[in-house]
Amino acid sequence: MKIKINHKTMAAIIILFSSLFFAGCTSKKWTLFICKTPHPTGGCMDNKYVLEGYKSQRECMEKGITLQNEAGFECGGSCKKDEYFGYVCNPICNEKRGCYN
Repeated sequence: MKIKINHKTMAAIIILFSSLFFAGCTSKKWTLFICKTPHPTGGCMDNKYVLEGYKSQRECMEKGITLQNEAGFECGGSCKKDEYFGYVCNPICNEKRGCYN
């Protein structure tokens, strides 16, 4: 049995799979850092605890607002653990400065 696929159907299939592939590759995970010691410009000098796996910046920031103590919090996108700095994230968002790279 031979199946014929026209060009429009093939283009639609390629677009569908491409968009699903790139959506999966570019989805950014967010990490919430609750501060132990606050930095004067916002964010943390030391972390009290770290919560990983938020699906969006908004979800992370809302949880930070809920959980923060007076020391504050920050959210980092696409964080990776680094042997020297602990975590390296891009971007970083906090309640005082907003987001920055």
